[in-house]
Amino acid sequence: MRYKSPRSHEHLHFTSLMRRGLVSILTIITMNCIELNYPFFNNPTSLIICGPTGSGRILIFYNEIFIITKWVTLFSVIKLCSIAGKTTILKKLLRDQDRLFTSPFNHVIYCYDESTSGMELEFPDLLLHQGIPTEETIKKWCQEYSDTPWCIIFDDLSKEYHGTSIGGDLSTKLSHHFNVTIIVVKHSLYQSGSKKDASRLITLNTHNFIFTRSLRDLSTFSCFGRQCLGNKGGNTMLQAFIDATDSRGGENGAGYLLVTLHPLLSHRKMLLFTNIFTGEGDLIGYLT
Repeated sequence: MRYKSPRSHEHLHFTSLMRRGLVSILTIITMNCIELNYPFFNNPTSLIICGPTGSGRILIFYNEIFIITKWVTLFSVIKLCSIAGKTTILKKLLRDQDRLFTSPFNHVIYCYDESTSGMELEFPDLLLHQGIPTEETIKKWCQEYSDTPWCIIFDDLSKEYHGTSIGGDLSTKLSHHFNVTIIVVKHSLYQSGSKKDASRLITLNTHNFIFTRSLRDLSTFSCFGRQCLGNKGGNTMLQAFIDATDSRGGENGAGYLLVTLHPLLSHRKMLLFTNIFTGEGDLIGYLT
């Protein structure tokens, strides 16, 4: 089953979680009242890109059996496929901002820890800032850029971002009032820290999450799925994540799952997507 987006002329596949027994035919029938269009993200918004180091590459093993007379010989061919890691997804977001966001950004500030990952080479208009900005600097930017949509990116600064009042203030107050979209690139969804840490507050107020491929802690997605979809949602989100990052990655270079939880969504049946960027083939959605 597929739905066509009238604004983008792109098709939406409903990948068959039904074949895994995760949704019923009745659920699919009720989807007829849901209309999904680009853009995906309403400015200002907040987004977390999450995944382990090196998630942008995947090893795929192909086994072939050759029968020669009475002997059976097994050959293993190892192929290295490149899929989207955190930095690649961040670059795609900036390249596709005209299509994915309601309004493109007039200013993008890139805050980084040790390395810029070559971001300034591909996006020469980026404003670079090493380290976490001070509260005074944040307020200065808010006053200076808030007339038009703008964006601030925190790359590998999650400990500093979550551990200070800056993160909590940006995600709950400043983002909405000063027209700023916040993108945080981090390694783990659940940040450990002190009781004064703003991690939980930030996560609860984040509208969108993009997860890259991970083999280590799949329980994260079960826990996150239950929080978003109820007690039975853990397995649904886990299966969608495995399908999006494993079977899709080798085919077309995607290998990530988008979870969109914007409060303006009028339904809870279509929250999970992959293939949202240009050149990745048909947009794929997972029924929940």
